[in-house]
Amino acid sequence: MRRLAALGAAAAAIAVLAGSAGSGVETGRAAASVWRTATPMPERRSYFASAQIAGEVYVAAGMVGGDGRYLPNLDVFDPARDAWTRLPDMPGLARAAAGAAFEGRLYVVGGQTPGGVTGRVWTYDPATRRWTRAPSLPAPRYNAAAAALDGRLYVAGGVAGVEAVRSVFAYDPATRRWSRAPSLPQAVHTLALVPHGGELWAIGGFDAAGDAVRSVWTYRPGDRSWRAGPRLAAPVAMVGATATGAGVYAASENVFERWTPSRGWRLGPPLAVPRHALGLYAAAGRLWAVGGCVVPILADSRVVESLRLPA
Repeated sequence: MRRLAALGAAAAAIAVLAGSAGSGVETGRAAASVWRTATPMPERRSYFASAQIAGEVYVAAGMVGGDGRYLPNLDVFDPARDAWTRLPDMPGLARAAAGAAFEGRLYVVGGQTPGGVTGRVWTYDPATRRWTRAPSLPAPRYNAAAAALDGRLYVAGGVAGVEAVRSVFAYDPATRRWSRAPSLPQAVHTLALVPHGGELWAIGGFDAAGDAVRSVWTYRPGDRSWRAGPRLAAPVAMVGATATGAGVYAASENVFERWTPSRGWRLGPPLAVPRHALGLYAAAGRLWAVGGCVVPILADSRVVESLRLPA
């Protein structure tokens, strides 16, 4: 297995030309087939943890700057108002952590900290506006993906040390314990994990050789096994993904693709500002692509773009 470059090495390059990347985006193009700009994030950031709760998008932690500076910030985006609100900072620091919505809370799982890779788990409750600690992962991970399904929180793939891994952990809130779930069929990191149709979909990522993949793996908790899902139209890694009742969506850099049962994966209109390590969410009848690292200049971005959800 070829060793993977640690995020710390990449971080030094991510903001070589640091600055807001939103100024070059065309505006006023509201056609369904074109991404249009929305209110940018309060700060440039990438490799953040994010999740959607009650129609709003929460963005926590992450990094910015040529030195990979950590951000403790928590911000929430309301798509209906196209507005951001600052919330209490996360008590710890992490970049390349996994984010998920679970039991009405934001979970920030693992990641890289100033002291090294961690398995620490932070949760934020929007009702109380408070952060608390949850039980840590059984093993430290970064560049993993997280999602909730059927009363469990799953954390899949990622990097342990400098190697991509196949392992999957499941958290049971009733016992407050993590357990091992069936492993992914391949070692992969910077993937996306989304629930769809009663399954978890593990989408894209980098494999152990450092190559972006077209793989999609699906997991149904009752079967306790991963199966090969519909292969992507184009390989993606450091990917944002989301799902609605009508389909599954994935975006990274200059690739945007949509899956539907009748047509499989099809390429769609690329982002106006190509970037990776972003968040992708569906709310208020639109897709929202949030933040990330702009390519090819490798600068952390405040950019938020939206696309009308296809009929």
